[in-house]
Amino acid sequence: MKKIAKPFLFGVILLACLFVINTGCKKKAECSGATQLCTGHTFEACCTETDCYYVVDGDEQFDCNGTDCYAAASDMVYAYCGYNVNEKEALKTIEKLLAAIK
Repeated sequence: MKKIAKPFLFGVILLACLFVINTGCKKKAECSGATQLCTGHTFEACCTETDCYYVVDGDEQFDCNGTDCYAAASDMVYAYCGYNVNEKEALKTIEKLLAAIK
């Protein structure tokens, strides 16, 4: 029994240390602050060193592909501004969203 207990205990301690190191070193995302998206909706653009995302109305999150946020911005515009928005307005809003990431 003692031969099994030592490796098991060592494994548990090792996993706990790796968890603490992994979670302790992650930097929190920096967010832009609430900005008007469409009528009645706001968004925040948030980034870590390697990943970005948008949060709409403090609730729904749209993840970017790393720091490439074009698809997430487009999804947000059509989800919250509607498909009825004209193409020029949609592109302008997408550019606004992308500018918030930089």
